[in-house]
Amino acid sequence: MLKSDQAVHKKDQVKEVIEKYIKKGRDFFELTPSFLENLDELKGFSERTLKRGRTEFKLEHPDMIKKHSRNTASLKKKVYKYLEKAPKATPKELNILFPDIDKKLLVNIRNLWKKENQEVDSEEEAHSLRQNVFDFLEQAPQTTLSKLEKAFPDFNKKTISNYLDQWRKEHTPKRKVSLKQRIMDYLDANANTDLPQLRAYFSDTKPASINTYYSLWKNNRIQNVSPKVRQQESQLEIKSDDSDIVQALKTTIDAQKKTIDVLKSQNEILKDRQNIKFPELEGMTKEEIKTVESVIRIFIRGIKSN
Repeated sequence: MLKSDQAVHKKDQVKEVIEKYIKKGRDFFELTPSFLENLDELKGFSERTLKRGRTEFKLEHPDMIKKHSRNTASLKKKVYKYLEKAPKATPKELNILFPDIDKKLLVNIRNLWKKENQEVDSEEEAHSLRQNVFDFLEQAPQTTLSKLEKAFPDFNKKTISNYLDQWRKEHTPKRKVSLKQRIMDYLDANANTDLPQLRAYFSDTKPASINTYYSLWKNNRIQNVSPKVRQQESQLEIKSDDSDIVQALKTTIDAQKKTIDVLKSQNEILKDRQNIKFPELEGMTKEEIKTVESVIRIFIRGIKSN
């Protein structure tokens, strides 16, 4: 089934090519299977497929075929063969060589041949000119447009300019993106990437460089976040925490406050004690103060024994 579908498809292609060449001025009887098999559009097509396509075209276009004749096709073939050997032959020369062919038909055949071959020549000429310009620029890459125009004075200036632009475009080195920029761009596009993932992605890069650029990216990102956004993020983080953890934090804070209050109270007592003075002891030596201290101790022991 597949082979049949392919054959039908190729057969239709043959008919399309025949119609195209008839519109160009070719005679149907010129488009023989041997002629068709040499066309680029039908390269590789079997002779059977070419014949089937040609036969169906003839049956589908009887009115068109009536306007064509085997005799005209034969005459064209003869003139074409001569023009291939002598492409610059004039109509007068052709009239002498082919006196039996109507002059008007002969002119039409010559014009058709020149048109077909002029298209090929112009394509080849354009390709050749482009290559010549490119070769010239390879030898002198700094050549300006004015110098290039002087080097090819017989050709259209716009065409030369276009070729120069093409060559420069092909030979302009692409700007190399730095490693730092590549890492920053990657992190901007993949903000959730952690350091191990970044190292894995840039496996050919030194870990120290990746660490540096990752830290730089994180710092820049934090600085770019407004205070309001940071406050909102903080509130969201607190709301998302477990309630037991929040309660434990509150209990710890309350205990710390009580400890601070006790320390303040003790500090006040110490201050008061430091403010107690004994004017009677002023002016006494350390030895005299120790003697007084011993007497007081004895006095206190006596009070306790009673």
